[in-house]
Amino acid sequence: MKKVTTATLVLTLTLLVSGLAFAMDMSHGDMKAGDMTPAQSMKVMEENLQMMKMDVEAMKDPAGREAAMKAMDKHMTDMHHGMAGMEAHAKKQGDAGMQAHMSEMNKEMMTTMKGMGVMKKDADKGMSMMMEGINQMEQTMSKMKGMM
Repeated sequence: MKKVTTATLVLTLTLLVSGLAFAMDMSHGDMKAGDMTPAQSMKVMEENLQMMKMDVEAMKDPAGREAAMKAMDKHMTDMHHGMAGMEAHAKKQGDAGMQAHMSEMNKEMMTTMKGMGVMKKDADKGMSMMMEGINQMEQTMSKMKGMM
C-alpha cells in the first residue's frame, strides 16, 4: 500500500510541476514593454482599444455586463503593456513629442478607468466616461501614427 501511495504522490507532483512549467512557457511574456518595437506597441494598443470598444458595447446588455467588465479589465491591462512599450521606446530615443502623447494617453486611460468605477453606481454615466476616454485615446493614437 505504501508503494502505491508513494507512486501516486510522485505521479501527482510530476503532473503538477509539468503543468506549471507548461503554463509558464506559454507566450504570456510576449507583451513585456521593453521587448516590443514601437510598431508592435502600436499594434497592441490598436487591437486592445478596439476590444475595449466592443466591451463597452457589450456592457449595454445588463445580463452580460459582468463578463464584459472582466474582459474590459483584461484589455485595459494589455493596453497598458502596449503603452509602456511605446513610452519606453520614446524615452530611450529622447522623443519629447511622443512622450507628450503618451502622457495624454495615460490621462485618457485614467478617464476610462474612472468610467469602470462609475459603472458600478451609474451604468449610463460609466459607459459614457469609458467611451470618452477610448475616443480620446483613438485621437491621440492617430497623432502618434503620424509621428512614426
